[in-house]
Order: sequence, then C-alpha cells, then structure tokens
Amino acid sequence: MKKLVVVVAIAVVCVLIYKLAFGSAFHKGKKSFSNQDYDSAAASFQQALDKGQNAYESHVYLGRIEGIKGRFNEGIAHCDEAIQLKPKDPQVYYFKAVLLQLDGDMHKAEAVLDDLSNLPQMGKGFLVANVRNPRPGTHEGLRPDERDWRIAVLKGEAY
Repeated sequence: MKKLVVVVAIAVVCVLIYKLAFGSAFHKGKKSFSNQDYDSAAASFQQALDKGQNAYESHVYLGRIEGIKGRFNEGIAHCDEAIQLKPKDPQVYYFKAVLLQLDGDMHKAEAVLDDLSNLPQMGKGFLVANVRNPRPGTHEGLRPDERDWRIAVLKGEAY
C-alpha cells in the first residue's frame, strides 16, 4: 500500500512539474488574448512555440494577433505554418481568408475559401458563407464596416 501511495505521489508531482514547465506559456497566452493584451499573448504564444508545445494553436493565435495589429503578411505566414501542421482543420483557413481580405487580396481569399469549403468536414458551411465578400463578383476591397467586422472575427468577437 505504501508503494502505491509513493507512486501516486510521484506521478502527481511529475504532472505538476510538467504543467508548470510546459503548459503555462500557452495557457497564459490564451488568457492574455481573451483580455485583449495582445503583446503579452504574442510573447506567451512565441514562448510556447519555443518550448515545442501547442504549435498549431500557437500559430493560429499568433496569426490572429498579427492581423489585429495590421501586420497581415505576418499573420498569413503563421496561418501557413498552422496549415502545414494540421492541413484539414477548417479554423485556420477561415482566419487566413479573413487576413487576406484585410490585406486587400480578395482573389487569394476566395481561393482559400474554396479550399475551406472543399475540406471533408466543411461542405458549404457557415464559416465559408460568413466570410465571403458580400458583394459577389467584385474584388474592390472591403468597406470600413466590413473591415471592422473582420477584425472582430480575429478577436473572437464575431463568427
């Protein structure tokens, strides 16, 4: 019985040490992001990447943060990294299309939305319809209200 208690105690300590060493940066980043402290969030997500943890999610969040800050190319690069890690997850395609639209590249955004709609789990779903340019056939860029809505998407305030 004593051996079992010792083994359980050691396991609990190992889990706590692991969480402190590896789990905290990503979770701190999520908390900072939800509090709209984007600089702190970006630093935490970068730290998580440096530690080799939550790479996909960290790249998605970093892409969103870069877009919120108006650095669309950097945001798109993070989305591309995330796509390399999880090529069938629709979330990153959604954010990449939003970033491309904000950057004014409506043609590439449409291509990404086509990729998104062709993912097996998506079909012609809500996310695709929700981000499509509301003025079909035009690629003139976004009106100010459309830009505001897409920034809200990146912040997690609108879907």
